[in-house]
Amino acid sequence: MSISSVTPASSVVVILPAVLFALHWGAPIAFLAAGLLCVPLAYCYSSLGRRFPSAGGEYAFARRLLGTGVARSTWAVTIVGLVLAIAAMIQGAAGLLSGILGPGTETWSALALCAVVALVAPQHVRRGARITSVMLFIEIVAVLGITAVGIVAFANSEASVGSCVDAARSSLATLDPGVVLAFVAVAYFALAGFGSAVILGEEDLDAGRLAARAVGWTLAFTFVLEFVPLLALLLGNWCGPVAPDADGGLLTALSGFHASPALQAAVLGSAAIACLNAAIVIAMQGARIIFSAARDEVLPAAASRRLGRLRQSTRAPLTATMLLVSVAGAAALLLPGDRVIAVASAALIVPPAVVAASRMAWGGGPSGVFRRWVVPGLALLALGLVAAFGIAADPFPFAVPAVAWLVGLGYDRWHRHRSARKVTPLGP
Repeated sequence: MSISSVTPASSVVVILPAVLFALHWGAPIAFLAAGLLCVPLAYCYSSLGRRFPSAGGEYAFARRLLGTGVARSTWAVTIVGLVLAIAAMIQGAAGLLSGILGPGTETWSALALCAVVALVAPQHVRRGARITSVMLFIEIVAVLGITAVGIVAFANSEASVGSCVDAARSSLATLDPGVVLAFVAVAYFALAGFGSAVILGEEDLDAGRLAARAVGWTLAFTFVLEFVPLLALLLGNWCGPVAPDADGGLLTALSGFHASPALQAAVLGSAAIACLNAAIVIAMQGARIIFSAARDEVLPAAASRRLGRLRQSTRAPLTATMLLVSVAGAAALLLPGDRVIAVASAALIVPPAVVAASRMAWGGGPSGVFRRWVVPGLALLALGLVAAFGIAADPFPFAVPAVAWLVGLGYDRWHRHRSARKVTPLGP
């Protein structure tokens, strides 16, 4: 399920095209940088997840180790990121289905996809795992198909390895390093599914050990399943004298589809299933984060009473799931897709930074200088650089998580002040 939360095929068709059309041959560099960034972060998730398995994930780590103020802010930013991530997956799936069903079907497709997410996400976690594993198999087939299309397009073209090298050099020579680093945030979004192993681990009998192990395996599988088709698309389309136009979208990048409508429909349908798979698992983990905060009474009392309930038959937070899916569906219908992906990418940078800071604050476990300070410090430095270049390129997406963070801090201060006023001082 942790691999399904990022679903490589959905990243290839929804997230990575933005990097591909913006950077051309600089896309592999941004993707490799994002992969290197994920290594120390995966260690922090694995280390804390082994000791503190919780449905709250990043918020729960912050609550234990950094205080309620940081915890509430982390929770707010995390929910914003997950809502927009679900919306991005729904928009991506609806756009892919419109390539099969015809133009003008995006709205109805998005509504139908929201209904499917609302139906599957509240299921028992083991039943959800079975459903998402079937979808994961289908999307891996789609990834292999996309890779094959790129390789076949290169084989059928007149391009040679030398021409590809020349095209790559000319593309890299014109790239601004700051722009490449700015797109590392988007590439990180395509890989950032390994943390969900910790969130879903609380419902397993051997949560700590299995969650820690799943974090590393998820990152490794996801990187390979996304990097290989990325290279195949570059070989198949960016080796010639004229690069594909970004206005053509995915179908332009996968130019081999035009010769085979059946292959086009099959791969687009499989990729739509992948996007749906990601939306389902993200909704499952997001609902558990909401439930965890309600269980810990971090939310207002009225909200905690309603959102802190589990459906007895499935042991899943039904109310929290319906709320999350409803808000994500509205965002998918009302907000432009490029803004949704940009803001989601910016918001999802914050929780890993909190995890790295939490690893520094935790004195238990392997507490040597390298593991406690150097590895999390490298992760924080890398995330800071990505955020700095991202803000320089487009500050608006980072304003949304900043506002969410301030709202969390403000609510925590108000809650502390209100609680202090309720305490009656003892007499002399």
